[in-house]
Amino acid sequence: MDISRTVKAGLFSALFLCFVVGPRAVSAGDSALSAEDFLRLARRPPSEKTWAILEGTAANKKAGKGVVRTKLRVAIRFTSEMMLARVAVGEKGEVYFVGQPYVGKGKASVFKEGAGDRLGAEFGVRPEDLTMSFLFWNFKKELDPDTVRTVGCRVFLLEAPDGKRRAKVYITEKQFFPLKVEWSKLDGEGEWKMERSLEARSFKKVNGLYLVDGLLFLGPGWRTQIDFAPCRAGLVSKGVPKGLFAPPAGGAVKDEEGNPADASERKR
Repeated sequence: MDISRTVKAGLFSALFLCFVVGPRAVSAGDSALSAEDFLRLARRPPSEKTWAILEGTAANKKAGKGVVRTKLRVAIRFTSEMMLARVAVGEKGEVYFVGQPYVGKGKASVFKEGAGDRLGAEFGVRPEDLTMSFLFWNFKKELDPDTVRTVGCRVFLLEAPDGKRRAKVYITEKQFFPLKVEWSKLDGEGEWKMERSLEARSFKKVNGLYLVDGLLFLGPGWRTQIDFAPCRAGLVSKGVPKGLFAPPAGGAVKDEEGNPADASERKR
């Protein structure tokens, strides 16, 4: 699905892996929103609790080398206070559990299970990238507006809680949805150096939600394309698939209300 047509559509709601952007009325005054108010809208939680399962393949190509592929499964729960995700890489037990609160200091909690780090070492992806944790980093300043594939965006410079990384985030002017991010880190001389980037490439509509089913990561001398199919999603009020999350070591993942994150019973 063409990204510019989708983003410009009037009935836009999107799930960017671990984030739901619910339908939002756009008024004529939105272009005049302050940077802080604009980011507050982009960061606000979905109006309804939601779940999603995205399964597919990550393919990495490095200069002068062949293509490396792995299976990827991302399971997501959205509560009223935070998003929870389980990212499974390949079939050898490399699993990440990520929790991202909607408010606070922007720091994601990441719990790793299993050996190896193929996701980062071979594919250049951090598990918290897939929960859009960069969107909750500390606001530094707003930059000049720009476009991403013909879509108008406001551009923000955000800084990680530890101050060691920054993200230049392109967010659609009307839908408050991040289409692109460019990460930088401090080099040995204290200068910010471009590290890698991420761009949403394609969308797919499932149960009234637009899922981002195509992602492109780029770094110096490498690129990683992630394609998700099949994709499933729905409202928690209509039930959650049994086994959405596999329990990590030490017990089952729970949401902020103390309920199992993979509960298959409809919440009453």
